[in-house]
Amino acid sequence: MEWGWEVIIGAEDEGYALLKEEFPDLKIITFPGIRIHYSRTIPLALKILFQSPKILMFIYSEHIRLQKIIEEYRIDLVISDNRYGLWTKKVPAIFMTHQHHIQLPSFFRVFSPLITSLNRFFAGRFHRLWVPDYRTPPTIAGNLSHPPLVDNTDYIGPLSRFTNAKKSSYYDFFIVISGPEPQRSIFEKKVMQELGHIKQKGVVVRGLPGHKEPPYFIGNTIVYNHLPGEAMQKSMATSGLIICRSGYSTIMDLIALNKPAIFIPTPGQTEQQYLSKHLQGSSFDRMLQKDFSLEKALSKGKDLHNPDEFPTSRPSQNIADSLNKLINQFHG
Repeated sequence: MEWGWEVIIGAEDEGYALLKEEFPDLKIITFPGIRIHYSRTIPLALKILFQSPKILMFIYSEHIRLQKIIEEYRIDLVISDNRYGLWTKKVPAIFMTHQHHIQLPSFFRVFSPLITSLNRFFAGRFHRLWVPDYRTPPTIAGNLSHPPLVDNTDYIGPLSRFTNAKKSSYYDFFIVISGPEPQRSIFEKKVMQELGHIKQKGVVVRGLPGHKEPPYFIGNTIVYNHLPGEAMQKSMATSGLIICRSGYSTIMDLIALNKPAIFIPTPGQTEQQYLSKHLQGSSFDRMLQKDFSLEKALSKGKDLHNPDEFPTSRPSQNIADSLNKLINQFHG
């Protein structure tokens, strides 16, 4: 669907480089995001709690910065991908998230009402809330995205840069290594130490977009530091099983490609842990990183089927309907 609008993207660091690679013709400006410092020993939720004053200050500062950007670039519409500070009264503003209920570890559940209230407060600053999920079961995010957080919620369906090309399998498995350090490296070490003993043919992407070294083989597996979107789609579409983190964007890609997967949730990330449990069934299974074995994961994958239980969605039409409604409401 053609709107004839000029799109400007705000990003930083690795996200900037990836988006520049995928959208070379679009204008991309540097827009810093909050930096959460991770630890090998302190649980992620506890680290976030310690940094909560800094996070709240950052939300306010990015809100102020957005107002200047709107004036400088004459912005007509803002779409925030889970960035709480990017609301404005100057132009229509949309907040996109699948997290209505942020998952907390059991020992932090006492803070759930406070976190939900803060989430509702910030989401309510926006003119509309987009949820990339289905309104009715089967849903991808389960309790994370239901019930609606605010009244102005639109369920637009899952979003993915990939499409299901229905290609036959050429590789037996495809592994995406990702996540914040040190967890990315810990997962990578577990994968790499088994590759030489695996007879099946596979692909490993190390999740290092800044590293330009050529691909190499370990046994029957080809290892890439990074793959651009088109090459990633082709390799995943021609693989029988995907092994990856249970991040929401990755899950939407798997549904678009109609591929089964073994999820390895990032330790300490309660959202990924919840999603991997919620989706566990005939199409998806899970293993904890501390228990990960590539041989066992491949054995589990033999019993999985393509995730065709999710309905075919029309996110472009849903987005168009929501945008028309919002623009008419804002300028009416």
